Amino acid sequence: MRPCRTPLLDSTSPLSVLLLDHLHRNRPSPPPSASPPSAIWSPIAAFAAATKRARAGTLSPEDAHHLFDELLRQSIPVPNRFLNGFLAALARAPVSEACGDGPALTVALFNRLCREEAGPCVEPPTYYTYSILMDSCCRVGRPDLGLAFFGRLLKSGLKADQITASSLLMCLCDAGRTNEAVDVLLHRISELGCEPNVIPYNIVLKSLCDSSRSQRALDLLQMMAQRACCSPNVVSYNTVIQGLFKEGQVGARDKAKLVLRHMVGNSVRPDMYTWNSFMGSLRKQGRSKEATQLFDYMAAKGHKPDVVMYSTLLHGYATEGCFTDMINRFNSMEGNGIVANSRVFNILIDAYAKRGMMHEAMLIFTEMREQRVSPDTFTYGIIIAALCRMGRLSDAMEKLNEMVATGLQPDEAVYYSLIQGFCTHDDLVKAKELVSEMMTKGIPRPNIVFFNSVIARLCKEGRVKDAHGIFDLAMNIGERPNVITFNSLIHGYSLVGKMAKAFGVLDDMESVGIEPDVVTYTTLRHGYSRNRRTASAKKMFHEMIGSGTMEKKEANNLVAAISANGLVPNASTYGVIIRHVLKEGLVDEADNMFSSMDNTSSCAPSSHLLNDISLFYRKKDEQKRFSSYLLYDWMHLKGNSGRRPAQFLPMFEYSFN
Repeated sequence: MRPCRTPLLDSTSPLSVLLLDHLHRNRPSPPPSASPPSAIWSPIAAFAAATKRARAGTLSPEDAHHLFDELLRQSIPVPNRFLNGFLAALARAPVSEACGDGPALTVALFNRLCREEAGPCVEPPTYYTYSILMDSCCRVGRPDLGLAFFGRLLKSGLKADQITASSLLMCLCDAGRTNEAVDVLLHRISELGCEPNVIPYNIVLKSLCDSSRSQRALDLLQMMAQRACCSPNVVSYNTVIQGLFKEGQVGARDKAKLVLRHMVGNSVRPDMYTWNSFMGSLRKQGRSKEATQLFDYMAAKGHKPDVVMYSTLLHGYATEGCFTDMINRFNSMEGNGIVANSRVFNILIDAYAKRGMMHEAMLIFTEMREQRVSPDTFTYGIIIAALCRMGRLSDAMEKLNEMVATGLQPDEAVYYSLIQGFCTHDDLVKAKELVSEMMTKGIPRPNIVFFNSVIARLCKEGRVKDAHGIFDLAMNIGERPNVITFNSLIHGYSLVGKMAKAFGVLDDMESVGIEPDVVTYTTLRHGYSRNRRTASAKKMFHEMIGSGTMEKKEANNLVAAISANGLVPNASTYGVIIRHVLKEGLVDEADNMFSSMDNTSSCAPSSHLLNDISLFYRKKDEQKRFSSYLLYDWMHLKGNSGRRPAQFLPMFEYSFN
């Protein structure tokens, strides 16, 4: 009899329909005199169809659970290789409308088999099954569950292989337990019945570098090279080189060069990733000349540069303003068979746009289109931001409309550029319209940090009225101003000499429950001093100290600033400061401040201040200081205050020790 062929199933149909279709097509024709036999369900064919749909991202959780419903009801054992293949495909399934979390579904289905005691319907899981599950747990950010699955594997009596060992190390690293991963790799993995190959080492190397422990990774790499059973490969070396550059410690480049020499000495050929790491480091250090030399050396050795390497070099030229070198290198790409992508064009456009060279930027934009490279959101964002900085808002809006017409939607950065442009150039109505448009589209609106930057810039330019308009706009859309917002406005009004307005902002600040800080008071004091209103400055200074806003260092700095501005501290000012520092428990500072006061002929301490100081030390059981100030007070009354309290301290050393 001819064997029955498995039908081709449509991967987009619901799984229940596929199963029924399979049952219908594989039902044998009954003999004329016999009744129809029961339908035969083929789990292998069903798993094959489900695996295909999982890879395509069209398998829903409902269909997957329906498959397992059928699996648990039938008696034909499913070979674990089919179950493993299905689970592996589901664990790596692309995020789609049908299934948004394949790894989580993988774990749920396996747990269901264990919970519902599948029995003979599924062969026992293998080490590969557990490796798939551990990998799934890492993908969903639950490495702790992956470690639990590893414990289940050990209890089942299965032996781990290289894949399982790699999954174990991945779980440990993802759980932030890299030290344990190193210990397992070096000392305990042989207990699991396997010797590690290069993959487990690379996993641990990457984790060490990701956690800014590149020196430890370098030590492990050297240890790895000394082991005859496992030599580093190009991924191992590249991981450590990139980690050294990323961490950026002193001597990182020399260490990376050493790794490169060992790499070549061990007959491991550097690849594009290796050279890109070195070139990227040189570019970040502003050493484009050396990057160019490396680029030319690599090309001379037969390594054909790729588009990433060209991008790195072009970015370095752009950052340093070497436009001639940048364009010459860009023009050489086509001759070397390298097709420029959107990133390359964006680098060139951004280089010109940031320097206001819009004519050159638009020429590159035109060439980009001529080479059939589609501008992306970032491309339009660069141009729109530059036009807004130049005040060409109508041109910026024209580019926005062009962008939308091509099917691209503006992102947060594009809106921020436009809003800042309209805020800076006196069109708050349009700025508010754009904010509303953002919120309608579900894009997060600008926060108070954004508005603070605009307000601060306008205030520094003396445009405090415009800045206050931005403040009102932020309030109208529901943003709560903070102390930085108010301080910027106070600074703006102080700059233009409107101290009444500045003080009004202070009142508004306190009315909404925001406490002034030292910057607030210092800004006001500078404003009063700049406008020759010394009495108001002194009053403000007393309020600062009395409110507890100012710390010891700030109080000292302010006393120095008062003198620098020609404002001589009087006895009242010193009294406020001394009482404040005593309240903070800074007794040495209080003594020094009192000495400074006593050195000033016009600042004789009052008996009231001396009584307060003596009483403070008495309550604190500071008998020596209490007696010193008491004696000073008595001599002050007698008209003999030539000696300071600190000079009386030795007289009481014997008595109180």
